[in-house]
Amino acid sequence: MGRNPTVTVRSPVRVDIAGGTLDIYPVYNLLGSSLTLNFAVNLTTRVEVREKQGSGVRVCPGGETPREFENSHAIDSRGSLAVVGSVLSYFPPADRFTLSFESNVPPGSGLGASSSLIVSLLTALGIFLKKPLSPGNIPQVASEIESSVIHMLTGRQDYIPAIFGGLNVIRFSPGKTQLVHIERDRAECRFLEKYGFLAYTGQAHISGRENWNLVKNFIEGGKKWREGFEKLYEIAEKALEALTKKDPEALGEALLEDWKVRKSLSRTVSFKKFNEFASSPEAKKTFTGLRLCGAGGGGTLFGLLRDPSRREQAEKLASKAGFTPMKFSISPGLEARVGGKKVALL
Repeated sequence: MGRNPTVTVRSPVRVDIAGGTLDIYPVYNLLGSSLTLNFAVNLTTRVEVREKQGSGVRVCPGGETPREFENSHAIDSRGSLAVVGSVLSYFPPADRFTLSFESNVPPGSGLGASSSLIVSLLTALGIFLKKPLSPGNIPQVASEIESSVIHMLTGRQDYIPAIFGGLNVIRFSPGKTQLVHIERDRAECRFLEKYGFLAYTGQAHISGRENWNLVKNFIEGGKKWREGFEKLYEIAEKALEALTKKDPEALGEALLEDWKVRKSLSRTVSFKKFNEFASSPEAKKTFTGLRLCGAGGGGTLFGLLRDPSRREQAEKLASKAGFTPMKFSISPGLEARVGGKKVALL
């Protein structure tokens, strides 16, 4: 073993239940406060950092040809490795290491894969370079890095399940973020695993663009937008109450209300194939509610089953529509190993 043992980090992606977009600054400031609900699922990004013989840095994206650089600050933060280059630029210049990363998350899934990757990169590189970040500081650093890469505003909700896993009730207010974290063995999580349904639509989305349009219109658009965002906040509170009561009908209704408001605020938040599926008599008989994850426009659908014993029939219905059902469980959070041994981060 060299001077530095190999560091491996995994972090999960998330499904947002309600309150998405409300986590973006300055939305919650202008509203006074906001609420976002999400949970981590067992799809992950993985980052490995190991010592390299000789000078330079080797970057190995999953499934692509490795690339060599003079040092960690020589990676163009505007190209295909923009996320990696921007995270590396956060740390002091370094070399003599190989950085590998991969993900089992579908492209453009709307599940926050880019946010999970940034959390994994910050954690792995921080440990390897002996500049570790505390979990509490990662969301702010990660959101500012991601915003600089996509040149748009980003929220904070995606980084929290990547770090902590489980189910998360997050309240944002000026200068303060309050997190109620619910471990994955609790009844609320078992309820979501029993009734929840995920399927990848096959249509990738670009969340930054959709969120940017919503936030820009909220700031500039007057009464309609103010009332729409206030309604999204009210619906998030309804969703939390339904989740606390473990009521699939009420939670499904909250999903439908949330999606109705979002469609009234944006013509591009949904797309024809999903609209036809969600409005079909078969889907209405099968699900209490459906919506697209993240900012919408494509990606992954999330719904609540009316009857969990008919999950197989729901999967066949989604497959018939051209979607890919995704079996899931609620995931633990960030996991780091140094020299093959698991280390405590929280």
